[in-house]
Amino acid sequence: MLSAWIVMNYYSVFPQIVGIITSILIIVGDRSEKAWMYIPYLVLKACSILGSILLSIYLLVIIIALPDFVLETYKQWPESVVRPVLITMLVITFISVFIYTYFWYIIFKAYKYMRDEIEAKKFGVKMVVYSLPTQEYANNQQIYRQQPSNYVQPPI
Repeated sequence: MLSAWIVMNYYSVFPQIVGIITSILIIVGDRSEKAWMYIPYLVLKACSILGSILLSIYLLVIIIALPDFVLETYKQWPESVVRPVLITMLVITFISVFIYTYFWYIIFKAYKYMRDEIEAKKFGVKMVVYSLPTQEYANNQQIYRQQPSNYVQPPI
């Protein structure tokens, strides 16, 4: 029963604690050069971005339809005020989606760099992306050398 009371009274603290822990993992992962420490942040922030996108779609539907339950919820406000407030919420949600996506992309690029460059050098793995074109034909077809990749994913 105590655990139910804790969850009911402090439910908004848990996501913030998880966010702080994942942020600390990014800093520690950067300092210790371990790419796997980026993954919790990337997964949780991707879920957050997805939730924000779903919230944006929900707000858009509510703004267009403006059902009665919304008007009853805000019955102290006139209808001419409810829709602009919802539009403001939608704009703020869109802006937050773009900001979250930008930060997610930066952390993802750092994760890829850490995985492909830093950890690969630790294990002596040589990076080979693709071969350069060796021949060019009249109809602009290019033939690439068939080389096996020397890249091996280092153990995490």
